[in-house]
Amino acid sequence: MPANTIKDLIDVIKANPGKYSFAHPGLGSPQHLSGEQFRQSLLVDLVPVAFTGAGPAIISVVGGHTPIGFSSLAAALPQVKDRKLKVLAVTSKTRSQALADVPTMAEAGHPDIAGDSWVGVLAPAGTPKEIVTLLHREIAEIIAQPDMEAACNTWL
Repeated sequence: MPANTIKDLIDVIKANPGKYSFAHPGLGSPQHLSGEQFRQSLLVDLVPVAFTGAGPAIISVVGGHTPIGFSSLAAALPQVKDRKLKVLAVTSKTRSQALADVPTMAEAGHPDIAGDSWVGVLAPAGTPKEIVTLLHREIAEIIAQPDMEAACNTWL
């Protein structure tokens, strides 16, 4: 992929209608939705390709089978650090501490393309209320620790 900026990427896609696709880790995932938001808001001819998780999607991009990918930073970072992937922008509101030199989509001129994901703690239906209360209390206590925010921000 010859693009080094989001503008370059858009120019390449628009100059070659029907040629490019983007990998994502699964239908309805935040990465799929970010890719669709990118495709639809910029009116670019880009085919979404669903994989069964971030690993296979990233492997496809690294291998050159799918030229563009939308991935979580945590999943892509090892390949980025090994210089097998280049990150053109992040969809978060602020720059990632892990990739401080990579602009946000807003900084790249596209403030309407934004997306963050969430993480949930799940338990089976019918879990006793006292267990749910205990889990909630313990998780809230862990998240409230000062060093926890710093640790989490290294992946943003």
